[in-house]
Amino acid sequence: MGYQVSIMVRSPDKVPEVLGQETADKLRHVISGDSRNVEDMSKLASDVDVIICVVGTAPQQPKEKCIMLKTAETLLAATDSRHRIFFCSSLGMNGSSSFIYGMLAMIAGRPNVQDCDAADKLLMNSIGKGGASVTVMRPAALGDGDTGKYLASSEGSAAVGVLGRADLSQFMIDNLESKKWENKAVHLYAVSGFSCC
Repeated sequence: MGYQVSIMVRSPDKVPEVLGQETADKLRHVISGDSRNVEDMSKLASDVDVIICVVGTAPQQPKEKCIMLKTAETLLAATDSRHRIFFCSSLGMNGSSSFIYGMLAMIAGRPNVQDCDAADKLLMNSIGKGGASVTVMRPAALGDGDTGKYLASSEGSAAVGVLGRADLSQFMIDNLESKKWENKAVHLYAVSGFSCC
């Protein structure tokens, strides 16, 4: 399996430092842009079939600094039916209980939670309307590291155990050519964690 990868980043000069020079040299295109700008996203979309979006807003930001909904709107405006979108709803809370929603609001800030929730809903509501196919990934307790295993479920709950970013990446690799999670939301958990809510 071989893929050509293009990326859009705010600071292309940081790519070799973050990814390593060897990986940076293998990229097809590095586009300087903002995920909230339709022209920038269109540059990326014109050259790819699959878009993986893993942007996020830092915790406790005011509403005007939240970027998830604006990014989701831009993705839908810049793509069409030939595209497939994997969108990481960074808080992974849509469909969670009001208790979990409230806890996330205390940790990440209510504007951030509302922004993530609105982006998730916008993408889910776009399904079946002739645009890109969408997989909304809702990771529970996303963090550093990897276990090499993940649990994918259509049912949402909280989890104890950290889903590593590498585990999230593995889910996407495992599903690039699969239709199992196409036009669906998927809740992702660390296999070592267990559901509680």
